[in-house]
This record gives sequence, structure tokens and C-alpha cells, in this order.
Amino acid sequence: FLAMLLPETVLVSVLLIGAIAVRTLYGDGVHPATVGIACLIPLTVFSWVAMDNAVFLFAPVRPVPGQEGVLQNAGRGMLMLLLRLVVLGSASLVAAAGFFALVFLSEEILELGEGTTLACGFAGLAGTLFLLDVLLVWVGGRLLAKFDVAADR
Repeated sequence: FLAMLLPETVLVSVLLIGAIAVRTLYGDGVHPATVGIACLIPLTVFSWVAMDNAVFLFAPVRPVPGQEGVLQNAGRGMLMLLLRLVVLGSASLVAAAGFFALVFLSEEILELGEGTTLACGFAGLAGTLFLLDVLLVWVGGRLLAKFDVAADR
């Protein structure tokens, strides 16, 4: 499962980081938040790709030519979209909790400077995203192991 996701993640991450670099070169300069965001892009892209593949493997379907407009296909597509949104929303809440917990800890309790507080927040976000990625790889790997190409669903 991991081997399927890495090429797409690397390609999309390189393109996004390249776009940020071009924007930074022609913009107002480098801001610490821009560097933090660029560092988080691979983890975020990997989370999205892993979640999307895991949702497909949860309920795989083989498209039949000529049945694109069948009502069941539209309903299934809407349910899969809803499932993706619920998983993405839950993951975003957990990641945001990691970010704000470390920002609060470093700003209010430890009374560190703004740059250090921002770095701590991004570190919390990166750690939370990494743990989420590990969980998604584990779930996706288990779903891929159960996936039977010969089965007609």
C-alpha cells in the first residue's frame, strides 16, 4: 500500500513546493509560516492520497460500461464522498488539536517567542499528521490485503 502511494505523493509535493518557491521568489520574501507550510506539504498530500485509496478499498467497485448514469452509481458516489469528508474532517480536527496544543503550551505556559511558538505549532501538526499517515497506511494495507481483484462487486 505504501509503495502505491509514494510516487503520487512525491510528484504532487514537488509540484506544490515548486509553486510555493516560485511565488516566494516573486513575492515579498520568505516568511517562517511559508517554510512551515512547505515542510508540511508531503505529510498532507500523503494523508489525502492514503485516505482516498483506503476509502476506495473499503468499498471497491468495478465500473460497467454504459451504466454511468444509473441511480445506484450516483448514490454510491455521494456516499463515498460523504465518507471521505467525514474522514478528512476528523483528521483535520485531530491535526489542528496537535497544532493548537503545542502553540498554547509554548505561548502561554512556557512563554516562548513568536517564532518559537510557530515552530512548536508546526512541529505538533507534523507529528499529528505523521501519526495519522501511519494509521492510514496500516488501515489501507489491511484493506489491500483483503482486496480480491477477481471478485465482482
